[in-house]
Amino acid sequence: MWSSIESVEQVPDEIEVRVDYYRKSDYADLKNALKQCSAIKIPPEKGEVMKITKSEFLAYWLFEDKDPTHPLARDFETLARDAAKAIPALSFHFESKGSQIRARYMEPGTERPGDIPTRLGVSVGLSVVNKILGITRADWNKIKKTYTTKGKEKPRFDYDLAGTPAGFVAVENKGGIVFDNTRKTGVSARKTEIVSGKKALRPFYGSVPLIGAIGVADSREDSRLKCWLLDPPMVPPDDLNPEVFQITSRLRYHRSLMKMVFPKWESLDHSIAERIESILSENQWKHFEKLALKRPNGARFQLKWNEVRKVQANSGDKLWVGVIGKLSPTYLLYIAMEHHWANAVVEQDLSSLLTMQSPSRTEEVMLQWQATNRECALLIGTKAEIGATHDGRSPVNLPATLNQTSSGFAFALIKKERKWHKLNTYSDQ
Repeated sequence: MWSSIESVEQVPDEIEVRVDYYRKSDYADLKNALKQCSAIKIPPEKGEVMKITKSEFLAYWLFEDKDPTHPLARDFETLARDAAKAIPALSFHFESKGSQIRARYMEPGTERPGDIPTRLGVSVGLSVVNKILGITRADWNKIKKTYTTKGKEKPRFDYDLAGTPAGFVAVENKGGIVFDNTRKTGVSARKTEIVSGKKALRPFYGSVPLIGAIGVADSREDSRLKCWLLDPPMVPPDDLNPEVFQITSRLRYHRSLMKMVFPKWESLDHSIAERIESILSENQWKHFEKLALKRPNGARFQLKWNEVRKVQANSGDKLWVGVIGKLSPTYLLYIAMEHHWANAVVEQDLSSLLTMQSPSRTEEVMLQWQATNRECALLIGTKAEIGATHDGRSPVNLPATLNQTSSGFAFALIKKERKWHKLNTYSDQ
C-alpha cells in the first residue's frame, strides 16, 4: 500500500528506477561509446531496473546547490536553508511503497512548483548516470550561467564536464511528473529541450559526449520511477587529459566540504585553491603526487582526528568528522566528510584521489563530541545523552542515521521528538 513520505526516514534505502532509451539506436550508440572503458561493462538494457541508494537520492534532492563555483554551498547555513525547503516538498509531492517512489496524485491541471521536477530530474538522472559511468558527484563541474547582451540566458547544460576512465562526458538532467511515465509522450517536451540545447552547445564542446537523462514519476498504482536516456555520447577526442580534470574537480569539491567542516582553517582553503591552479597550469598532476599541502610558515597540515571538539562518527575503519546545526524547528543537520578523502587531499595522495569511491549507504551511528553550551541547547528534544559539564563542555552521545554518498560527503537529519524537562533529563511522555 502506498503511503505518504512524511519524513526523510521513510524514503526507501534502495529505490528502483527503470531505464529506457528514447530511440532504438541510443542503446547501441552508448554501448559502443563506452566499450573501451574497463570500469564500465555495458550500459543497462532497455527496461532494466537499476537500484539507486537513499543516500545518493537524498543528497541531490536536499543539497544540490545552484552555484557552479561551490559544489555544495557557500556555508552551512546556505546548505541547511536549501534542505529545509526541500524536505516538505518531498513529503507533499511523493509517496513510497517498498522500494518504489511515485508522485502523489493531483487533479489534472494542478501545477506543481517548478523546483519539484528539477530536483527529481537531478536526483534520479544523476544517480543513474553516475552508476553507469562509475563516477561520483565530486567529478562534475557545473556551467556558470551566461547571458546575451540583451540579458537572455544562453543555452547551457545543467552540469559541465566530468572526467571518466573513458574520457570526458557532459550530462543534462531534466525531470517531470506525468500521467504515465512508460510513454514517450510525457517526456517529449523535455527531450526537445535537451536536443536543442545540444545543438547550441555542440560548437563549444566539439565531440565531447553529451548525455541527456530525464527522471520521470507518475501516480499509477504500479508506478516505478523511470529514467529516459537519449543522445548518447560519441567517441571523445584523444587529445584531452581527463585525469587532470577529474583530480581538480575532486579537489574543488572537497575544498568546499572541508571549508564547511573546518571553517577556521582559511590557510588550508587557500592552499587547496593554489594547488588546483598549479595542477591546471601545468596540465599534469604526477609532479604533485604526495607533495603535501603546507601552511604559510612551511609546516604541513595535520588533521587531528582525535580532536574531541569535532562531531565524529565511527563505523569499522570509517571515521566521519563534521559540524552540526539547526535545519528547521523539527530537524538538526549534521554535515561530515569521511577521513580517507580528507587525508588524500591534505597529503596530496592524488593517485588514490583519482580512483577513490566510498560505499553509498545508510547506517545507524553514534555521534560523539565535547559540546559547548550552545550546542547542548540545540540538542533539546533529541535523544542525545549529555554528561556533566567540565571546562565549559559536555560529552555527548547522539544516535543518528548517517547517509554516506559515493563522493565521501555524508549527512544526517536528526529529528526532535522528545520533550525536555531539564538539563540531562528526558521524557517520552
